[in-house]
Amino acid sequence: MVVTTVREELQQGYNAGYEFLGDALDLIVSDKPDDEYDIRDNTVIHLKRIHSSREKIDSNLDPGEADSLYHALINGRVLATDDRDARQLARELDVPVTGSLGILVRGIKQDKITVSTANEWLSEWQDAGYHSPVDDMRELSDKYTE
Repeated sequence: MVVTTVREELQQGYNAGYEFLGDALDLIVSDKPDDEYDIRDNTVIHLKRIHSSREKIDSNLDPGEADSLYHALINGRVLATDDRDARQLARELDVPVTGSLGILVRGIKQDKITVSTANEWLSEWQDAGYHSPVDDMRELSDKYTE
């Protein structure tokens, strides 16, 4: 799931000529307007924590990361980001985090993409300036299980 702000950022990047972002746009299966959060199972204490966390999130992150982290916090989801500040704040708020490589590993483990496809995407990302600790997704996919 992708919040509206991030989908719009991806679309702007694609429109500006970053064609590799088309893959990301094609993979978006759902997005929600920012006001459609599901909080029916939260306790009063959790709601207070969420309310006080929103100000901290908004003051420390850009809009895409802020909306994504807030959505993950409210809905008990994993935050997917490579932004260092967003990852650190997510950990402080006890929100599980993964990054681009974690998403590729999950895709491989769930048979959504092949290791070959993951490596092609990783190579495109690296050509666009992404810094990765690995050059072959097989290294990571062999280490992790669902």
